[in-house]
Amino acid sequence: MRELSAVPSFPWISRPLPAPGTSQITGNRLRRALREVMPWLLAACLCSVCGGVAAAQRTNTTSDAAIDQKVLAELTTLYGSTSTILAHIDLTTPFATKSPWAVVVAKATQPDAALLRWDPGDTSGNGGPVSICFVKDLTPDCSEQAYRTHGFKWFQGSQGIRPFYRFFAARVVSAAADKSKPLLLLSVCTLHGINGNCGVSMLLYRYNRSADRFDIAFLDSVARNTNGIIRFVENGPLQGSVLVAYPTNRAPFTYWVEVYKQDAAGNYKLALRYRGKTGYGDGNPLSVADSEMPTILHRFGYWKPGDPPPVPEEMPASCKRVFMRGELEWCE
Repeated sequence: MRELSAVPSFPWISRPLPAPGTSQITGNRLRRALREVMPWLLAACLCSVCGGVAAAQRTNTTSDAAIDQKVLAELTTLYGSTSTILAHIDLTTPFATKSPWAVVVAKATQPDAALLRWDPGDTSGNGGPVSICFVKDLTPDCSEQAYRTHGFKWFQGSQGIRPFYRFFAARVVSAAADKSKPLLLLSVCTLHGINGNCGVSMLLYRYNRSADRFDIAFLDSVARNTNGIIRFVENGPLQGSVLVAYPTNRAPFTYWVEVYKQDAAGNYKLALRYRGKTGYGDGNPLSVADSEMPTILHRFGYWKPGDPPPVPEEMPASCKRVFMRGELEWCE
């Protein structure tokens, strides 16, 4: 965290007064002196006011390095291993929290014992587990019980396997166009096999102001190797929604498409679920979320047949134009 800048020194304060009888401040000289001094006085007052506002908005002066060291020590205590910091995000300012808050993501430098029992020698290259630590007033909470309480099931049956082993991203997003509903988004992945498949997971945290803590608002995973997708919508009519798509397990093999929206408490609830028309391996360069977007928007009343195809969120570099093929958006 950056320290507040010190108030600049003002040279006139140290100027000696004229010796008695050697100089006399006339009206003109007084006016000249005031003209010289007033800009500095104004600057000093503004600095004082601004400094007071900044201090009121953020009283935490603990450095990022001190927070990181507390997290590393906590992880050693919990799991007996050393770790490396992957990400550090201040949460105090974007969420206007009551107490100083930060989130720190770290990865153990060595595979844990549970992983080595499952995969001796770590032949899949998972490395050490990833930990997500919320820090309030320099006190880290790196526990993982909340994931399982929230219904997280990846590798639940594997003795001692930690939830996450890969880290992709962490950032503050908004569920509203005016940035009035900030959320913390974390993208991670579970233990993966030799084929590279893992559970791509998205976590969204909301700030619970009454309890002064961060609660999980959304948590879900899709298999990486089956082109499943979890997407937080950051603009447009569906801003703040979460799109999830994953393959059906019976022919014809298409995708289940789900849309989640926040309820009054800020938690995500299922708002739409249908069996999509996108075929598994159908050759469409667009992601499932983008190929199904006309249908999704239509079901919420934001698009109708005959309208131009929606602009894909992820436009492939090879795509020259998009067009409708039946109910699906395609790229050529």
